[in-house]
This record gives sequence, C-alpha cells and structure tokens, in this order.
Amino acid sequence: MENYKSFLDAEEKKLSNAAAKKKQGYVLQEGHESRPFWVTKKGEIILEAFNPLYNQAYEFVIAIAQPVSRTEFIHQYLITMTSLLGASAYNLTPEGIVKHLKLFSKNVLPDIVASRVRLYMRRYGKVKLIIRNQRFFIESTEQKVLHQLLSHPDIRAARKGGTSGGRLIQTMERRREVNFGVNDNNNEFDKGRKQALINSNQRRKVSGDKINTYNAAEEARKEQELRDKIEHNNNDVRMLAEQFAMDKVYSFEIDQKRVNSVRRGAYKLDSQGGYPILKEYDYLNDKGTKSLNALPRVMFKPRQYQSRALNKMFGNKRVCINV
Repeated sequence: MENYKSFLDAEEKKLSNAAAKKKQGYVLQEGHESRPFWVTKKGEIILEAFNPLYNQAYEFVIAIAQPVSRTEFIHQYLITMTSLLGASAYNLTPEGIVKHLKLFSKNVLPDIVASRVRLYMRRYGKVKLIIRNQRFFIESTEQKVLHQLLSHPDIRAARKGGTSGGRLIQTMERRREVNFGVNDNNNEFDKGRKQALINSNQRRKVSGDKINTYNAAEEARKEQELRDKIEHNNNDVRMLAEQFAMDKVYSFEIDQKRVNSVRRGAYKLDSQGGYPILKEYDYLNDKGTKSLNALPRVMFKPRQYQSRALNKMFGNKRVCINV
C-alpha cells in the first residue's frame, strides 16, 4: 500500500510539473454557452442546473464524481480515485470519460485532468470477483492479467485444483456500454445546444448584450418544476442510453475462505497498485439460494433517482457490490 501511494505521489508530481511548464489556462470551447459544466484543473465540475442538457450531464457527472455542494442553480462535484473506481464498476472506460468531459465542458478540458483519469483508471475494472451459484471466480477479459495474478503465491495457493489448476475457464458474457444520450447515432446534443442558443438570444432581446439574470432564474425555476412533473408522472424516463455487447472472458475458481487474501494479493501485486478487484454477484445463476417471495405494494412507484441507483446496482444482470 505504501509503495502504491509513493507511486501515485510521484506520478501526480510529474503531471503537476508538466502542467506548470505548459502554463495552460482556461480556454472556452466553441458553443460554450450551451454546454452544461466547467472543469477545473483540480478535477472540480461546476454544473449548471438550469442548462437544457442538465439531465444528460447529471447522469454522467454522478457516475464519475462525488458531490461537494448542490445549490438551486449550480452543482459542484469532484473527480476522485474513489469516484473513478465506482465508474469502472459501471463499465465506464478512461477514454469514454475523457470523451464525455470534452463533450460537455464549456472550457477546453485541462490536460492534467485527462491524464489523472487515465492514471487512476489504467487498471480499474480489469479484474472482477464473481459470486456464482455459491462459488467464487476471478474473471477478466485479458488472459495475461489472470496469468499475472497467478504469479502471486497467495492467489496461486487459493486457486481451486491446486497451484497448477489447469486451463482458464473461457465463456461469453454480456457487457454494458453507456453513452449518456449523446452517442454517435443521435443528434440530441446538437439539438440541445441549438435550443440553448435560441433561449440565450431571447434573453438578450430586451437588454442588448446584457443577460437578464431575473429571467434566467425564472426560466430555471420553470424548468425545475417541469422536471419534477416529469419525474412524478413518468419515473421510468432516463436520459442515459445503454447498449450491450458480448465479450470473451476468462476466469478461474478460488477457495471461498481465501477471498480476502486474494484481494489483498491482487492489490499489492506490484508498486503500481496491482489490480483493485470489483465484486459482483451473479444472482440469475444462483440455484442454491432460495428466492424471497416478496413484492412491493401496488401503490409503490420508485422515484427517478431510486431507479437510477437500482439500475447501477443490478446492471449487466449482476449485483455490483462495490457501487
């Protein structure tokens, strides 16, 4: 653990020195008026709650960052190691996160933020501990990663079938891809930007180039009331778009009593932090545990944020225990 902290400190120092040499300032992107948030060099995200693209941006931000403060019109979040670990449990990749940050940000994304995301997530989500039918499996889409893990004596000793254990188990699994309503196959983002520019021009008609802040606040309140109405009437509406693809995955079974030693061994595999193991429960294939025959009350309707939370936890037909 100390070696990993030293490694991260050294890498952070390199990133900070590189950023200091570049002296990179904050430059606005084209169409910045319609983009929903700012990104600072510290990894802070300042989100406009009154922006037309708030719903899509909010889905993305809560998946990668931790909330700091949420006032009526402005929300502040912070990208941290912990929040990025949660993002990897949601099958988000470093390049996907950087892509959406560039897409939604009013300013040009600082290089140090993109580098920090890639640094922290370079090994996140590569290894999973799957609980399937009361058995425990270490799973990855890369064979070389599992062979690297098996080089650790504690992990090798925990493998079922002895230290040799035979070949890796090969299966096909469904993988969730997330694109927050702004994928390459729709123009919803461009529509939102155009609508935001129209609204901005309408606010400038009375006072020339000066924006009437009172009208902007009134519009924000009306939009919030509309969002509350939509949430009340249709709790299943989500801006987050999901697709599924099939991946070839490899795994090996381990002894249940040695799960903690395996997780420690994987985390301390080398000075670069090893592989943090995400834990998932394959409840659909659990034939040994009896199902609880219980249903919610007829009048029960989950709120939108509750649906999102359940969707994160039970996504990909598994329970994500780390979320």
